[in-house]
Amino acid sequence: LLRNNYSEPILAVVREISANALDANLEANSSRKVEVTIPSSLNPHFNVRDFGGGLSQEDIFGLYSKYGKSTKRTSNSYIGAFGIGKFAPLSYGSSFTCVSFHGGLKTSYNIFVNDDDDTKIVKLHEESTTEPTGLSVEVAVSDDDIDSFRKVCKEFFRFFSDEDKPKFIGIGEDEKFFDEYEIIMESDDDDWFIIEDKVDYWNRSHSESCAMMGRVSYPISASSVNWDSIVVEGDAKSQKESQHLRELASQSNL
Repeated sequence: LLRNNYSEPILAVVREISANALDANLEANSSRKVEVTIPSSLNPHFNVRDFGGGLSQEDIFGLYSKYGKSTKRTSNSYIGAFGIGKFAPLSYGSSFTCVSFHGGLKTSYNIFVNDDDDTKIVKLHEESTTEPTGLSVEVAVSDDDIDSFRKVCKEFFRFFSDEDKPKFIGIGEDEKFFDEYEIIMESDDDDWFIIEDKVDYWNRSHSESCAMMGRVSYPISASSVNWDSIVVEGDAKSQKESQHLRELASQSNL
């Protein structure tokens, strides 16, 4: 149930693994950026490497043997907290690789779903290393999904600040990976901003604005919001405000 609770598995993989990596860097106060490898035909893998403290073998088996196991419930500074996102790759495929750099050792693990539909973890290899501490999560990508992963990465990381945006590997030096956008209106306290609307008229009815939480954007379903809650009976102004807010949230540029 927890493995298959994502309506968009590719987005779930990109979002959850990247969020955990950002949290690990934050916890370790690392000055080195998270590294994200974008899949290509030559290297069909999505990989995220953080430079946090890494995990011991005990920690790896403790976290990856329990759904709901989390180390981030004591602070609101982290993106994750529920102990489910680390299994997101299993919503896309039947296995993924986790490499921990910890205590002078580089240790590889395979997390997979067996024939009985149970989640298992196996230690693959261990060797001495001088590489920086941290965790690397690697997901094999189907050739048919390479373009989809690249598209999702472009959308997911689009609004990350320069400070938080990872270092991307697997894109050309001259490649314009992210589409430029222009902010045409914003609040004084950065609570919201509106970008130039480049969505064509036909697609506007299928667009959604986004809420930014923990550097991650989540679509807002305008039809799920009770806009009438701000309407005062007999007050034409509140009725107009409700209508305007509904229309604004239905766009893609808020």
